[in-house]
Amino acid sequence: GFLYPDLPLKSYQISAPYLALFKEPALPLRAVAGLLARTWGTLSLTADVDPKVVSRDDRVIENYSTDRLNHSRMTPRFYASMTAAQRDTRARKTGLGYSMALHLPLADELVGTAAARSFYDALAGAEKRIFEYPDFRHEPMNDIGKETFFENLALVIDEAEGKI
Repeated sequence: GFLYPDLPLKSYQISAPYLALFKEPALPLRAVAGLLARTWGTLSLTADVDPKVVSRDDRVIENYSTDRLNHSRMTPRFYASMTAAQRDTRARKTGLGYSMALHLPLADELVGTAAARSFYDALAGAEKRIFEYPDFRHEPMNDIGKETFFENLALVIDEAEGKI
């Protein structure tokens, strides 16, 4: 990978990467988050994630709605470190030493699919493949039609096994 190229991996499978939010917080809120990250980084705040952006499956939505730890809390330090990691990752164009499959749910209203697609398009030197899921929300493995996601996942794993 970018930071740990000696990991014994055969390929990457990346689903809905958090390279940007679908809708970035307003500048004043980002400024407050930056200040809190430096002064009270462990303050637990509500993340205000609507479970309906994760999946179209009512059972998944219900599970997310009742699990208070699932996408519902975030600290300012976590937000600041995530945005720094996003900037770092988006700036990289080479160095991915393994084949990569990007699973991109196009109806994702949690993370920015445009940023993920731009990163994928700019990434050079790696064998790569993209699977786009037009109606899928943030978690294709938990969405209606997830069988398609798992078939694609298995296909890439089988191909990677054949290269050993």
